[in-house]
Amino acid sequence: MNFAHPGRDRRGVADRGQTEKGPDAQTSSPVSAKKETWKMLLYSNGSRRAISGASLAQIRRRLSAAERAVLAADIVDGRIVLQGLTVKAIAALVGVNVGYVDCALRLTPQQRAEVCRGDRPLVPPRTRKPAPPVDWNAIGDAMLVEAIRRIGVDRALNAAVVAEHTTTI
Repeated sequence: MNFAHPGRDRRGVADRGQTEKGPDAQTSSPVSAKKETWKMLLYSNGSRRAISGASLAQIRRRLSAAERAVLAADIVDGRIVLQGLTVKAIAALVGVNVGYVDCALRLTPQQRAEVCRGDRPLVPPRTRKPAPPVDWNAIGDAMLVEAIRRIGVDRALNAAVVAEHTTTI
C-alpha cells in the first residue's frame, strides 16, 4: 500500500529504513519526488511547455501558494499553455453552464458567427403545440363552478360584463 508519508504504515510507525536492497535501490526525498512529478507532467513544445487540465489539477495539489502563483504567472505570460481542458473546466473559466457550451459545440462556424453578431439565438426557441380547442358543450355546471372558484368571482364577473358588452354592440 502507498501511504502519504513514505516509510510509515497506516498506524504512524516510525521510518523503518530502506526496504529495497541492491545497487538499483534509490532513496528519494519528498521534495525531489515533487520535482520529478512536475517534470513528468509537463510537455515541451519548443520554448513553451504545454500542460493538460488534469495534470494541472495534480500539480496544483502539491504546490505551495507561492509556487501556485508562479505557475499562474507562467500560464498568463504564455510560458505554459493549457491544453486538453474538459468542457466543464472551460465552462467554469468563461462563466457559462455546460449546457450552453454543448449547444455552441453543435453549431457550425457560420452559425457561431451569427450568434456572436446577434443574428440568431444560441438555443432556438421551443415551438409549442397549439392548445386543443375547448368543447364548450362538454363543460358541465360543476366544472364551471370550479373554474369560477379558481379564477375568482370578481374576475369572472368582469369577464361576463365584457362578454355581454361586446355581444350587444
